[in-house]
Amino acid sequence: MFKRLPQPEQVNSVGFILILGSFDPQTKEILFKLKRGLSKEYGGSGIYPILLDETEAYKFGNLIVLEEKLSYKTVNLHVFSEDMLPIESYIYTGTLSLDNFEKFLKDRLDPELIYQNATPQKMNVIHKLDAFFEASFSILVIRHRHETRGGEIAELMYALVR
Repeated sequence: MFKRLPQPEQVNSVGFILILGSFDPQTKEILFKLKRGLSKEYGGSGIYPILLDETEAYKFGNLIVLEEKLSYKTVNLHVFSEDMLPIESYIYTGTLSLDNFEKFLKDRLDPELIYQNATPQKMNVIHKLDAFFEASFSILVIRHRHETRGGEIAELMYALVR
């Protein structure tokens, strides 16, 4: 089931707060609390807190679609123009396959926004990192436990040297 989410009023640009951290149980809980707090504070203002591990990005014609996992069977879908202006946001409950994802978007979005034969293409991890690093105005790195492998530090280093 899809439900349209209210759109921010007159948002001319968006910003992402990229949250990086290890996914051990203790740190993951901190990351989710931080994301929920930021979402509650800035929801509807064009600011999107993003947990990299919980978000997929798709190129769909000339659109960018973010699939943000909220729970096992619930996701937010955020649709942006190529220059990252928000177009629509939806919440989806159920099993989301690429086929019903594509059909839903084609049924609801203005056909002029989507190339006629476009299909959603999932961005690989490097393209996803590049897109988020480019669009983020803030990157938060949470290092709660030192026993983890430090993948969040590697991601941050990639952002600095790319």
